[in-house]
Amino acid sequence: MHEFRLGNGMRFAVLERHQSPTLAAALFVLAGEMDEADGQRGASGLVINMFVNGTETIGSKSPASEKAALAAVESAMDRLKERSRTSGDEFSLGRESAETAVKMALEQARQWESDGFRRVIMGNGLNNAKAVTSTDSSTMSWTMPSERSEVWFKLLGEWLARPSFRGFYRARDRHAASQSSDGWLSGNQTDGMASILSWEAFPGSPYSRPSGRDNAGRLRASAVEAFFRARYQPSNMAVALVGDITPGQARQWAERYFGSLAGEPKSDTIPQSPRARTGEYREISMRLSSVVGYRRPPHGHADDIYFDLLTGLLTGGKIPYYSTELTKELRLASSVGVVGNFPGDRLESLFVLAAAPAPGVKVEQLEAAQVEIAEKFAHEPVTAERLGAAVNWIQVDVLLSLQSDDQAAISLSRTLGMDGTIKGMEQVLDQLQSVTPAQFQNFAQKYLTPENRFLCTSGPPGKEKPPRGGEQK
Repeated sequence: MHEFRLGNGMRFAVLERHQSPTLAAALFVLAGEMDEADGQRGASGLVINMFVNGTETIGSKSPASEKAALAAVESAMDRLKERSRTSGDEFSLGRESAETAVKMALEQARQWESDGFRRVIMGNGLNNAKAVTSTDSSTMSWTMPSERSEVWFKLLGEWLARPSFRGFYRARDRHAASQSSDGWLSGNQTDGMASILSWEAFPGSPYSRPSGRDNAGRLRASAVEAFFRARYQPSNMAVALVGDITPGQARQWAERYFGSLAGEPKSDTIPQSPRARTGEYREISMRLSSVVGYRRPPHGHADDIYFDLLTGLLTGGKIPYYSTELTKELRLASSVGVVGNFPGDRLESLFVLAAAPAPGVKVEQLEAAQVEIAEKFAHEPVTAERLGAAVNWIQVDVLLSLQSDDQAAISLSRTLGMDGTIKGMEQVLDQLQSVTPAQFQNFAQKYLTPENRFLCTSGPPGKEKPPRGGEQK
């Protein structure tokens, strides 16, 4: 594996594999829901889907006409917003006229929509395209014949420099229709629990902002473009290339097509935000669920490897301990989940054990069992054999993530984007093997404690109203 950095701060990793004439590429960007300002809720998820709309020149019928038409839409929407603000009557003549003007502007803008960029993509064999956004980042990935690799460099470089927002409102409406509600367990019992936990466990933090997925249908092109300009800076981006390419060729094309991208220098300091909440929160709901969270430091902390080990101990192996204990041994849960860093990596977060109770089981019973499973590590040292099995599971998981070219590109781009280098991957695996049961118990006594715990459960009200809120430590 090789890596290099351009003068503008954009990072690249190259993993050579010349067994087949193909290349996988992934772009990681520190641009997620936590970075959306007011009026931009949902922009992170939409902007990465605008790539197929093309650039100001590639795929354009008339760049000047496209911009003028989009400006007319924005102006008409501004007038409608003003009419809506000043008139309480939604059926007023002025508001009706403004709504008509918006519809006419949209129709005029649609005549400049084009699938020319999409045809260029398909004609050059760029396929298996994926776009994923999360609380703290966004990732796009592609695969292609290696002989067409330079085309990918040119298309992505041009899009990052001069993206087009033609067809934005049609793409926005399709994107909004495809969104689904939150949920991290199988089934629908805990849908929305992730949003509740974000709001209650992270007061005053960017993580507490409500998801913008439900707002995507109201986004404006100007708001999404502003988000793009602010976050898609070279210093916020990392590219991983896996397959039939040499580091020298990759660097030559990177300099040619990405080297001229200008942007603000990236700050090396982690954004400051209030600490995660401890205590407990009860939500009155017909959906039964229990979440036990433990406060953990941001990504890059020295204790990261211990949280990786904790995940391995709970979820690794052919018989995952956490799910087996709750669903089969104790028969308390119908579904379970473990999230190592909820809701993201960049700020202080929570290590989360989630579960939905089995029929007839009280949420309080399930919660007590989850707490016992987690905090037992602080009271009893784990055996060397079990710790070694967790390390083996982590190693296998890492190797599997590098097995296929496309998954390797995604994994490496995130490592490069979050850590600034991929050189630490092997070092972390070596460190994991040197952890002793005593060291892990010291970690558990530091983090897996009642003082560091946040409980969040939901269920129907009992005879007394459940307590709400928690204590900020």
